[in-house]
Amino acid sequence: MTETTQRPPKQTSRGTIIAVTLGLLLVGMMVATTSKVGKRAMAKWQVEDQNAPNVALVNVRTNKRISTQDFHGKVVLLDFWATWCPPCRKQMPAIEKIATDPTLADKVEVLSINTDEIEPARRAKVRKYLNQYKYTMTTLLDDGRASRAYHVFSIPTLVVIDKKGNVHSLEHGVHSEERLREIIDEASQL
Repeated sequence: MTETTQRPPKQTSRGTIIAVTLGLLLVGMMVATTSKVGKRAMAKWQVEDQNAPNVALVNVRTNKRISTQDFHGKVVLLDFWATWCPPCRKQMPAIEKIATDPTLADKVEVLSINTDEIEPARRAKVRKYLNQYKYTMTTLLDDGRASRAYHVFSIPTLVVIDKKGNVHSLEHGVHSEERLREIIDEASQL
């Protein structure tokens, strides 16, 4: 029979445990704030139920500045989108129906906010896109300020501002016309 010698178990230093724990917490926070789900949660946490940030952007058709605060007393639907975005294109007909619905004209304002890359041909490209599909909704060109103010990390993103000027909801992804009407109804009742 041979005798074997076992080494005593190696002691882990307290400093190592603390460093590993802090490292794991840091990685967890980074994942939570950079993942799609984390960004969505952070955006809602930072914006919903707060006063809506006022941004003034240029109307692609008239070249006049329009401010989100110009519509206090109405529900305002902000639709952040881009011409190259397939989900945005899918949602645009529903946004147009809401924007042109005569029964909503007195209580809802739709502001379509284009987030295409800022370049010299942008205005013409966005106008061409709107004309091609016969979209008449008010369309504004975001210079980055609106996206930052509303914590828009992905498109399409919808922000609904209630009649009192507070952010009622911030939602990502494609929404049906029925869902848009539900969100508007909820914001109208506040």
